[in-house]
Amino acid sequence: MNEKQKRKLLKKAKQGKAFTYEEAETMAREFANKAITSYIACSMLTLREEFKFGKDRLERFLSKESDNAQMMVDKRFSSTDVFAKINDETKFDFYTFLEKRTAGKEGLMNE
Repeated sequence: MNEKQKRKLLKKAKQGKAFTYEEAETMAREFANKAITSYIACSMLTLREEFKFGKDRLERFLSKESDNAQMMVDKRFSSTDVFAKINDETKFDFYTFLEKRTAGKEGLMNE
């Protein structure tokens, strides 16, 4: 969606007009792509700065991340399955960690 199309949709929204299914689908896809890209960028930055990942390990991470994401899309497993597996293997509870990190803040757990 180009800038002109975005302005047109914003104007439509301000006027209280409904979006078409295609418009809503395009906006949702763009939002999802931006969210995923931002998450991957943050992950790569952390891996590089905190754990000194170089090119090879970053490529291996992204390749495996992509494989796992595709398996989730294919419904082979869910995020709940992954969190349970990690908890079983390491005793790390994602939900407890997230609650501690977001206590008193706007975000994922407080919406």
